[in-house]
Amino acid sequence: MMPHKRRNIAFLLVAAALLLGVWLLQKPAVLFPEIAQRQTGLLQALAPAGAISQAEALQTGATEALVVYDPVTPRPVDFAQVDVDAPYTDSQYDRWLRGEIDLDEIESIVSAAEREARQAAAMQLPPDETVQTALSGPGLRAPTPGTSFASIDYTQCCGGGGSVPPDPEMAAGPNHLIVVVNVSVAIYNKSGGLLFGPTPAVNLFSQSICRSGLYDPNVIYDEEADRWILAYDKGAFSASGGYCLLASQTGNPLGTWNEYFFPLNGSGGWLDYPHAGVGDSHIFMGGNIFSLGGSYVEGRIYAFNKANLYAGTAVTAVAQGLGATYDTPQPLNLHGFSTGTWPALGNTHYFLSEPFDGANYTLFRWDTSTLTNRGNINLGAGGYPANVPQNGSGLIKANDYRPLDFEYRNGYGWTTMTIACNPG
Repeated sequence: MMPHKRRNIAFLLVAAALLLGVWLLQKPAVLFPEIAQRQTGLLQALAPAGAISQAEALQTGATEALVVYDPVTPRPVDFAQVDVDAPYTDSQYDRWLRGEIDLDEIESIVSAAEREARQAAAMQLPPDETVQTALSGPGLRAPTPGTSFASIDYTQCCGGGGSVPPDPEMAAGPNHLIVVVNVSVAIYNKSGGLLFGPTPAVNLFSQSICRSGLYDPNVIYDEEADRWILAYDKGAFSASGGYCLLASQTGNPLGTWNEYFFPLNGSGGWLDYPHAGVGDSHIFMGGNIFSLGGSYVEGRIYAFNKANLYAGTAVTAVAQGLGATYDTPQPLNLHGFSTGTWPALGNTHYFLSEPFDGANYTLFRWDTSTLTNRGNINLGAGGYPANVPQNGSGLIKANDYRPLDFEYRNGYGWTTMTIACNPG
């Protein structure tokens, strides 16, 4: 979604957690960087009949298609040389003054009238005795917080403007934490000491295409390779946008990164609400595709060879459309390498998606050439999230019931969603 149209945390709504078993496959040999020509040729050779090129995908807007993109060559970016205090003229307000965005525009899986109807129905839900409530006595409780410190606020960049909602994400490595919001970045040590920033995200990129119009941040840490991925969506409602991605060259996020721009937008649609996940051999990403006019097209998943990303060689992205039935595909984000629980998935990966009904998730398996629907998971009925009152102010937008993350730990996939319910 646009940065000013996204999820606001609904404090009084229920977050449902799922445990999904992940089938493990035998781990292949370690992958090494490939030259762009061989990589593209190999992907095209392995792709089933009907795979299309980048040019065809961007021009026709084909759905449910397997796409092999043109190779993208990176540029090095040394964070030690970044001017974190560089003037910033790309705030939400500045862009509105230039006529680049409409603060009232909104893209959604369903129409505004349908959202209002679903919220109205949720407000009439009968009491449900199966809804779990907070424990009143001794029992299983949330972990006790350890080190706590004040992190960045979305206003700590961009001349105090920022973008709303802030869409925060955080990734943790052995010695560092990276925090991203719309549209700034900061790096901390594990004690909360500020090491870098806060700085507008555009200051991290050297390519002009990634120096404006960024939103929807992603940051993840690859435990297997000791590398970082930091990315922003680029170009809402634009045919010339895509995915601005940084891959660290070492485990030190204060050092040099490889900068890529993947031109994923075209006349057939633009990428929205991307989410990234660490795979065994690839970095995977899922997002929604909207037409240039804002109508929903389909959910789409992407793969980027992580050995090439980290080595700073050309990367040939691959995409697979899921069709209009499914939206907001969430890639599994792997954890557990240091504890010996890292899954041996090879080129295969798993994604969660849903038909926007608040009651079902679908699990997909993808090996970058073949997509398999592994079946539906019945979540139980939940209402469309109703906006939440707050003390002395207006309502907090509760957004909707799409999956928010998909994290792998100890043989299970964990995800959360927001629903409305009546506990009685």
